[in-house]
Amino acid sequence: MNHSWASTSTTDGTPSARAYATQQDSALETIQTSFEEAKEEQHCYDETKMLDQLEQALNVIPTEAKEAYLQACQIAPHFIETESNPMLFLRREEYDLRAAAQRLVAYWTLRKTLFGERAFRPLLDLSGNGALGTDALELLHTGIHTVLPSDRQGRSVLYFD
Repeated sequence: MNHSWASTSTTDGTPSARAYATQQDSALETIQTSFEEAKEEQHCYDETKMLDQLEQALNVIPTEAKEAYLQACQIAPHFIETESNPMLFLRREEYDLRAAAQRLVAYWTLRKTLFGERAFRPLLDLSGNGALGTDALELLHTGIHTVLPSDRQGRSVLYFD
C-alpha cells in the first residue's frame, strides 16, 4: 500500500500531523480546482453545486475543529441556513471554499463560546428564550443598546450608544 504520507509517517507508521495537513491541503485544492472549472464551464455560479462543494470542504476540516458547527447541524440544522447562510460565507470569501468553510466553522465556534448551550437558539429572539438570556436582554433595555428597524436588505440593526 503506497500512501502519499508514507515518507512523513511517525515511527509506528501512522501519518504525522504535517502529512495529515498536507493531505488536507491536497483534498481542498482538488475541490477548489473542480469548483473553478465548473465556474468557467457555466460562466455563472450554480448555488447547489457550490453548497455541495462547500460541504466537501467542511468534511476535510478535522472533527475536533468543527465541534460547534456539528452541534448546530444536529441540534438546530435550520439555523445553519437562517442564521449562518453558507452562501453568505462563500460570497464573503469570494467563493474560496476553504476560507468559507473555515469562516463558517469559526462563526459557530465563537457563537458557542459567547452563548454556551444557548448558541443553538435563535439569536434575535428577544423573549429571553433565545441565545440572549434575560440578563443580556435587560442590558439591551437599559437604552445603552437598542434594536432598530431592519435595513433595506432585511438585516437586523443594533445601535450602541
